[in-house]
Amino acid sequence: MLKGSFMESKLTDFLDSKDSIYHFTTKDTAMEHILNNKSLMLGSFVNTNDPKEYKSKMTSAVGWGWEDRHDLKISKVMSKIDSITKSAGFFSFCENEYKGQDIVQHGYKKSRMWSQYGYNHSGICLVFSKKLLIEELLKKSDSTTLYASTIMYQKLDESEGDILSINADELDTLELDEISFRHISNNFDKVFFNKQLDYKDENEFRIIVLSKENEVIHGTTINISKCIKMIILGDSFPKVYMPTIKSLASELNVSFKKLHWESSDYFLLSGD
Repeated sequence: MLKGSFMESKLTDFLDSKDSIYHFTTKDTAMEHILNNKSLMLGSFVNTNDPKEYKSKMTSAVGWGWEDRHDLKISKVMSKIDSITKSAGFFSFCENEYKGQDIVQHGYKKSRMWSQYGYNHSGICLVFSKKLLIEELLKKSDSTTLYASTIMYQKLDESEGDILSINADELDTLELDEISFRHISNNFDKVFFNKQLDYKDENEFRIIVLSKENEVIHGTTINISKCIKMIILGDSFPKVYMPTIKSLASELNVSFKKLHWESSDYFLLSGD
């Protein structure tokens, strides 16, 4: 009993911490793919629901000394930047909300996330350690670059977008890849971590994995055995799948909880 109470206390502390991040998904995706295979797949920007991300970026450019002969290379750089970002892979999570050091809302308690991504509360929220997940990704390959940050939400102004700044001498001496990767590296916040205000309630934390060798990264997976901390079932999760969840949680050596709505708030109930 004392051991159980200690473990519950540790889980509660973790859920309150800034290290906890939440991934909402359908029960089928969670059970059949993520939990069963002990792996999480990097998503593609082409498949997102935000036109700022799934459409071509149309990056603009400024600089001095350009001549007509530079027009074609500038056009190729624009296309290259778009190609590189579209080949990237990413993970999206919901974070806790804080005011100073005080927690305002847990990420797993967001009704909108359960409705939109958690299959109308019948899906699953997987809880990960941000620190351990990033460590796992850093071990994956020396040929990738990783960016991780909380999304900034703001009114998007065309004049404040990611603008390539390059002069004629750089266009003459640098290769397309070098120009493109340098631009992305110098403007990664605007390229990957800037979204419209309408999305602000998602409180998203995002991890980007970018190939240094122009390879497609989305669709690859990482092992989650060391970084998953808890499985949270939605308020309407079907009871018939409880034995499956219990078995999958046991294989991963993590606890699972059932979300329950009552008296205008969510509560976590034991899944046993």
